[in-house]
Parts: sequence; C-alpha cells; structure tokens
Amino acid sequence: MALRRGIRPPPGHERAEFVRALRAELGEECPVRGLVPGTFTLVLQVHGQEVPVPLDNMYRHWASFPDQLAPLVRQLLREIEEVALERPEDHAFVDVATRILPQVCRRSWLAERAPVFGDSAIPHRELGPDLVVCYVLDDPWSAVFVCQAHLRQWGRTEADLYHLALQNLRRTSHLDAPLPDSGPVQVQHGDGYDAARVLLLAQRDPARDLLVAMPSRETLLVGGVEDRAGLEALMSADPRPRMPVSADIYRLESTAVGVRVSADGRESADPERMR
Repeated sequence: MALRRGIRPPPGHERAEFVRALRAELGEECPVRGLVPGTFTLVLQVHGQEVPVPLDNMYRHWASFPDQLAPLVRQLLREIEEVALERPEDHAFVDVATRILPQVCRRSWLAERAPVFGDSAIPHRELGPDLVVCYVLDDPWSAVFVCQAHLRQWGRTEADLYHLALQNLRRTSHLDAPLPDSGPVQVQHGDGYDAARVLLLAQRDPARDLLVAMPSRETLLVGGVEDRAGLEALMSADPRPRMPVSADIYRLESTAVGVRVSADGRESADPERMR
C-alpha cells in the first residue's frame, strides 16, 4: 500500500462513514490532525511528526471488505514507521537550517504528545498562559517537530532555534504594512504558519493596545481593544478549524526578548470549541 498523492474524494456520505471508522480504529494512540482540503488525505500525528496519508486505496478496499479495516490500519502504521517517518540522524543542520519554522501550540497539546525529558522531548518556549512556541522542519507534505535529539546532534540551543526560525518566517511573510486604525485584520498566507506570525508583530503605537487571536495554525487575527466584537465574529465564522490552536483572544505584549501574549480577561465564547 504505497503512500501516494490523494485525488478527489468519493461521495461525501461514504467518505464520512469511512473516516469515522478509520478514526475509531486508530484510537488515541495515533491522533488525527484533520483532512487536507481538496484531497482525500488524512494528516496523522505519529511520534511527534505530522504525516499525510492518502486514503483512496484504503477506502476502495474498505468499501469491498469493511471487516478488514483493522489489518489495513496495522499495515498503514507499519509503513509509516518503516518508510514515512524521518529520524533526527536524517537531518543534517546544513540541509535543514532554512526550513526550521516556529509553530504555535497549546500547552495541553504538547503535554499530550511529547515526553518532558529525553531525546523525544520537544524544545519550546512560553508564548502565553496556555500557549507555547515549538519548531518544525517544514516540508510540502509533512512537518517534523524538532526534538532534543536534533539539538544534541546539531550542537544548538532552543534560543538558537528561536532566532533562526523567526528569521526564516520573516522571509516568507508580508507584515510590513502598518496596522489599520480600526477594524480587525486577518492574516492568511496559506502556508500553515500564520498563527506563528504573531511573533513578528511589534506595537508600532505603544499607546494603542492590540488584541490577537490564533483560532488555527492557518489564521492570525489582529485588532485594537475596540475591535473585540469583530475578532469574535471572524472566529465564529469558522467554528471547527482544521488545525485548531485556541478559541481565546489575547492581549499582545512586546518585551525585550520578543512578543508574548496574555489573557484578555474575558472568557472565550465557546471554551469547548478547540478541544
């Protein structure tokens, strides 16, 4: 069962039934991050790596032999382990330095998916009360989270990663225009790193407080304190984002070592939305 590029999906109700059955079979040991828009490709979280899995062949087999899903899943996971996963020793620093990018994650997400100590631990820094910044090796088809084994192999520190990742992100971003005086701004570059672009924001007018929201990895919302209702409206327009980060709105703080966010002091409209 080769891992190949997905094609257009089968009829919606049959696809949904298959995906539900597949999620149930995968269980909590292999979290599902979501479907890639426009294709029948599922993104799985395996050992800290996000692996895209085209589902066309599995779906066709399941449609004919629905009782064979369990062995199909076992075969898929073996293939991912043996072929699709990348190892720290595969990543020479000189080859990946320009592909290291920051990613914003919930602290609870990190706690559920990575050990605290050891080579598999994920280096990170605090962004806010419930948010952290991690680092990934960007790839068109997957995102490998940098772990302690990478740092040991490269002879680098988390601070080195932070400055390099920001430099790489800045090169791919278009945030030079001044923020408008009124109305929220929606930042969407379409590359999956827009939430992380909060790290590039600087308060050009210290007298004006800014609010930010990161409903998904693919969206950053920015506005003044007076724009909170507009920010909430933009967030409610997509209640179930594909790569969720946080349903909360934060106050932006610029510090000597970079940007941080703090709680805005109001409950999110739907605290269950991002779970």
